[in-house]
Amino acid sequence: MNTKPTITNTGIVNAGEFAPAPSLNIRESKIVIASQSARCADIMNNKGPEVKAFLIKALDKFQAVTGFKRASEAGVDEKTVILQAMMDVVKRYKWLRIDELKFILDEGMIGEYGDFFSFDARTLNGWIKAYYDKERGKALKKQLEYTQKQTDLEEESRKKKNQEQAVKANREQFIQAYLSLAQEHAEAIETGELTYVSIPVKIDPKNVLFYAFQKKWDNKLGFPVEKLKQILEQEMEMQKLRLSTSGDWVKMKDEKALVAAAQSNARSKTFRMRIALMLMSGVDIEEFIKEHDI
Repeated sequence: MNTKPTITNTGIVNAGEFAPAPSLNIRESKIVIASQSARCADIMNNKGPEVKAFLIKALDKFQAVTGFKRASEAGVDEKTVILQAMMDVVKRYKWLRIDELKFILDEGMIGEYGDFFSFDARTLNGWIKAYYDKERGKALKKQLEYTQKQTDLEEESRKKKNQEQAVKANREQFIQAYLSLAQEHAEAIETGELTYVSIPVKIDPKNVLFYAFQKKWDNKLGFPVEKLKQILEQEMEMQKLRLSTSGDWVKMKDEKALVAAAQSNARSKTFRMRIALMLMSGVDIEEFIKEHDI
């Protein structure tokens, strides 16, 4: 069974093969794609250099983008302190991905998250919060809805394919059983003495053909509806008789079980009656199935 895609604090999980939703705008698509990259926390725990490299680049870029000189004028020691403080901020957000950090830095530098007059840990923290509160959730929700819909469509397609394969296999099995019966009971068929008793109960073992054939057979062969009702009534009486002599069942008085058992027995009996009638009528089962697209 496929697991439903969900949003967690680390992004969309169980999404299968990932593709941005068509309903996303360009900015939202960038966010969704970025949310699938490696987590900053994991990178830092593995002593990867990417997070630090992004922040150093951002510090160097600050003056060129904003015209301020605060970062470039800071001494080496002060820049180290600023950088470490920013690294600490990033560690606080376990959900933050490396490409999301890059997106936040790029967008924050051009004022997408409000005016700013310095670039430090406090500024970065404000940008991350603004990104999370105003953009991330909205984009991921759209993506999740799309991913769930695609997952449902794929699951529906898979079930339909499996059902078609099951019907095909059962159809072939039924045809072979029908042909074997025609050969085995050729004499009884010829004399018109074949009855449903000679038809095995398990001729349709998965019970997938009964409903598909029922009306087609009745229309073609004139199987009387009154006969079907009569057989069901007879089975109901037989089930009641069984219940009246079976101790525990009498105490349960389970009307639903009684009806279900009677209907099951009646279906089996009438199903076999139809097959017997088809055999005696000389129906070519393969042509019949083909003709009625069963």
